[in-house]
Amino acid sequence: MSTKVLGLAGSPRRRGNTERLLDAALEGASEKGAETEKVILDTLNIEPCNSCYYYSRTGQCVVRDDMDALYRKLQSADAVILASPVYFRGVTAQSKVMIDRCLLLWTLLYDLNRPWRQRSDRAAHGRPGTVLNSPTPGKGHVEGLANRERTGARH
Repeated sequence: MSTKVLGLAGSPRRRGNTERLLDAALEGASEKGAETEKVILDTLNIEPCNSCYYYSRTGQCVVRDDMDALYRKLQSADAVILASPVYFRGVTAQSKVMIDRCLLLWTLLYDLNRPWRQRSDRAAHGRPGTVLNSPTPGKGHVEGLANRERTGARH
């Protein structure tokens, strides 16, 4: 069974620097024998989390949109690459709305103690993942994102 690598393109701009970086990473994974898939987040209809906490009781998100299919892709991936330009020291809105909706997956694993992985040959957590960032012009954009992600600080 080959390794599945899911690439998430978080830029609203198609075929720009961020998507080219993601394509190169996926090509490298493919050359090593991985099965790869790229999802363009800007083409999906993903509604923001409405903080209803329905998922904490049911293990399901109340919002029905394209995130349903993306949950399945995330669940079956062995590694995930999120590629996003840096906007105001953070990821794009397209990336952030997807990340926020992944609270369901976090809740399943850590609060409800229900492993959500579909692949039985892999651990429920501890999968590799990375974020590829292409900075916008200006001083401190990437450093701000890196510091916030490393320290867990919220702004």
